[in-house]
Amino acid sequence: MSEAWDIHGLQQSPIHGDLAAMIRAQRWQDWPCDQQLNALLVSDARTLSGRRLHFVAQPDAGYDGAAAYEKHIDASGEIPIRPRSWHDLFNALMWILYPATKTALNAVHITELAGGQRNRTARRDAVTLLDECGVLLAVSDERLTRLHAAHRWDAFFCEERTAWGEKIQPLIIGHGLYEQCLTPYVGLTAKALHLPIPATWFSLSQSKRRHQVDTMLAEKIVANEAVMSTRELLPLPVLGVPGWWPANRESKFYANQRYFRKKH
Repeated sequence: MSEAWDIHGLQQSPIHGDLAAMIRAQRWQDWPCDQQLNALLVSDARTLSGRRLHFVAQPDAGYDGAAAYEKHIDASGEIPIRPRSWHDLFNALMWILYPATKTALNAVHITELAGGQRNRTARRDAVTLLDECGVLLAVSDERLTRLHAAHRWDAFFCEERTAWGEKIQPLIIGHGLYEQCLTPYVGLTAKALHLPIPATWFSLSQSKRRHQVDTMLAEKIVANEAVMSTRELLPLPVLGVPGWWPANRESKFYANQRYFRKKH
C-alpha cells in the first residue's frame, strides 16, 4: 500500500482524540514500523498457547480466512502488520492499549475452533463484532444502560448529556470502526458493550482507567461472563455520542429516525 502518512485529519477528529495524542507523543514522522510498535507493547503479553506477542511486518498478510489468522497469532505470537495500512495500525494500537482484552478475544477463537465446529459459532460472531466495530461503554449508572437498551435516544444522548464523561465513557476497541471514522457519515453504527464500573473509576487517570477496563473485561471474557453472543452488543449511532460530532449539539440531529431507530 502507498498511502501517505498524514495524521492531520486524525488530530482534528474528536473520535480519534486519544489515538492522535498517543501518536503525537511518539513523534512518528512516517508510518511506524513493527519495531516501533513492539516498543509500546507490554512485554508480558502472551497468547493462550504461551507465545510472546509481537508485531511482524508482512506486506501481504494473507491468510485463508479469519480462523487461520487467529490460529497464526496463537501459535506464533506474531501479529501481522501490513505497511501503510490504517486498518492494521489501528489494530496494533488496540493490542497496545488493550492487551489483555485482545488476548482474551483471540483465546475465544482458539477455544471455539478447538471444538471442531465447521461454521463460525455464535460466540465467535460476538467477539469478531466487538474486535472490529466495538465500543466499550464504561457505565457507573445502570439506568443509562436501560435507556440505551430501550433505544431511548433523546434521553440517552440529550437529557443525560451531562452524564457523558461523568457516569458513562465510550472507549473504542474496534480497529475497523476507527478506520471507518476517518470518513464518518450519518448512519455509522457501532456495536456497544456495557461494562459496569464503580463511580470512582472516573477520578482515575486516563491510563489507569484504560488498564482497569482492559483487566475487568478480559477477566469476564475468560470466565465466560461477557461477549457470549451478539445479543449483548447494543447498536450505538456513533455520531450521536456527545462531543464526537458537531451537529449533535442540536437536539434536532436526533430526530433522524433512519439513524436513531426505534426499538422493534
